[in-house]
Amino acid sequence: MEGFRQGINVFVKGCGCMKRIWIISLVIFFLLLLAWSFRWEKGPEQSLSNLKWIHMRDRWTGQAWIALYGVADENVFSGEMKPIPSQTDIVNEKDNILVKSGNVRNITEEDAKNTAKLNLAYLAWRNKNIATGAWIGLAAVFLIVFVVLYVHNFQINKKKE
Repeated sequence: MEGFRQGINVFVKGCGCMKRIWIISLVIFFLLLLAWSFRWEKGPEQSLSNLKWIHMRDRWTGQAWIALYGVADENVFSGEMKPIPSQTDIVNEKDNILVKSGNVRNITEEDAKNTAKLNLAYLAWRNKNIATGAWIGLAAVFLIVFVVLYVHNFQINKKKE
């Protein structure tokens, strides 16, 4: 095992890889920045009088969304995002709600459907926020690693001079 470590150390020192290890973290950081630009798939745009909505899909979570722009019923929208759950998901969630409620509560099909839509909207927002938080966290970690390694490498090179 010791011979293996010595061989790795000779290889790493011999190829000069350790001198520029900070480049790996910088490349990963830039790849994460690039990933953000590919997160949203833009779909068709629709308009109705003063309201325009754009269909979008979050490629990271697979969730469909619409972005609203304009005025409707005295409400002003400027890029407000709303999740659009699939009809299959709504039906499955509604059935789960009806099964869970049983005969304990007198819940109607319409109430169960509305509750299902609210639950699915909450999950969509939560998943979107988790994906965004993970992306921010990873980008921050690789940026910090880059800075630390670069400064460390700079100090080592300065000592050699």
